Amino acid sequence: MFRSNRITAGALAALAFAASTTALAAPPQAADAKPEFLRHLDAARQAFQHTGRPAALQARVVRGDIDTVPPVLTSFNVGKTVDVSSLLQPLDLAYAVTDDFSGFRGGYVQFEGPQGQFAWAWFGDAVDRRSERGRGVEATLTPFSMNGDWHVTTVQLMDAAYNYSFYSEQDLIDRGANTHFTVINTVGVDQIAPTLVSGITRTRAVSMSRNEPGTTGPSPAVVELRVRDTGDTVASGVQFAQATYCLDDNSSCFSAYGNTLPRGFVAGPVMLNAFPSQQVSVVGNYALHDVTLYDRANNVTHLVSTAFGGTTDFSQYFDSTIIKLTP
Repeated sequence: MFRSNRITAGALAALAFAASTTALAAPPQAADAKPEFLRHLDAARQAFQHTGRPAALQARVVRGDIDTVPPVLTSFNVGKTVDVSSLLQPLDLAYAVTDDFSGFRGGYVQFEGPQGQFAWAWFGDAVDRRSERGRGVEATLTPFSMNGDWHVTTVQLMDAAYNYSFYSEQDLIDRGANTHFTVINTVGVDQIAPTLVSGITRTRAVSMSRNEPGTTGPSPAVVELRVRDTGDTVASGVQFAQATYCLDDNSSCFSAYGNTLPRGFVAGPVMLNAFPSQQVSVVGNYALHDVTLYDRANNVTHLVSTAFGGTTDFSQYFDSTIIKLTP
């Protein structure tokens, strides 16, 4: 079903970061049911739908802007095949977009693979135009992506006034679009998501008012995760990790993030960093809510604490699961 809404520049930047560093697939550690944001399949859509976490991705309604009409997708098609055996093979995606006033700024498309793997791409040249046509995108398909039939699941468009529109796969089909394509991979496939081995809470307490020593910046919270990626026929390596901490009543949460080296690695530490004072305003004891791990084949593991209704006892992995925020 086609939908439209509005987001702020800050929310757009936050979801762009999330989407550029993550993709979602069914977690192999299936003891934890998929949370809301995994069911909706991507961080950008999470922001649009006000799911409540993480706070940095909350989309806020903007009032008083002159342009209130979102861009319109007038045509859309994907090519029949893409060979991912070598890097940076563009996907043949053709699109046309119009916008009535401020101009089309960019779009986001998400794809799903044969066994729930996900990939995505940004399209558009970021030059605000009332009409734009383009062809070819650098999708996040990798040499580890699954062979077989893939399809488009969502398309999102944004204009210069941060109005957006959302199209489901059925919307595209109704407009005559081809949404399916075949991935060819002769290198090897990684369908197994990384696992959490252990964790260390490097920062037990953070002052919300004090700067980091020697700087004018806020005090960080640092968490170390020990992770492993075994892969399938090949191991793509861990790419990104996130840990979210919340008050007991789930009313306030902050997240720490960490990336690995460009090629990732199959086992070792990932250092996560957060600046709580930039995400929350309430002091107190924040408990580890969940941990999410991504590899470079776009597999994901999502673990939720038993303290918040999940099935993972993080006390079995971490030396401490609490970060205290003080005034």
